[in-house]
Amino acid sequence: IHCLFTELGYIPRSAFFLSSDKKKKKSEIVKTQPFRVKFYTMKVIIQRVAKASITVGDEQISSIGRGLCVLLGISLEDTQKDVEYMVRKILNLRLFEDENGKHWCKSVMDKQYEVLCVSQFTLLCTLKGNKPDYHMAMPAEQSEPFYKDFLEQLRKTYKPELIKALDDVRGPSVKIKTLHNAPV
Repeated sequence: IHCLFTELGYIPRSAFFLSSDKKKKKSEIVKTQPFRVKFYTMKVIIQRVAKASITVGDEQISSIGRGLCVLLGISLEDTQKDVEYMVRKILNLRLFEDENGKHWCKSVMDKQYEVLCVSQFTLLCTLKGNKPDYHMAMPAEQSEPFYKDFLEQLRKTYKPELIKALDDVRGPSVKIKTLHNAPV
């Protein structure tokens, strides 16, 4: 129960936890008071694509053929462990079919496909009324080295030439074009 409610960001007044007291022979149920837990973490959108590209202004910066388009939102509370976990998940997620056409059997590494990464702080938006709030996104000055480390980990774990990215976190007008491999 604790983990479930922590994910939701609070523990309701009606939540109960077992507490064992050495002086008593049996465990007793203890009613808790509500409290808020601030729990924000890295958010990633992973899209299986037939092709994808990044354009800044009129110049195409990077493009890939078949593979994954990864939009990465870095929060204030992210750590190196989050980066390692996300790199492992992205590269090992089985989103592709095998040689016999069976779905959900092969990862991007198994198929030797490309990965296109873009830093996307808007994934950490919270809505207060009608105005988006980005206070839980890591500021650009802090997130840039974090994002570069993420890319470095991807390149170290997989083939560096197959990892494409928009390296500058604070780019001007960035356009991302994707041709999805539906329905995923």
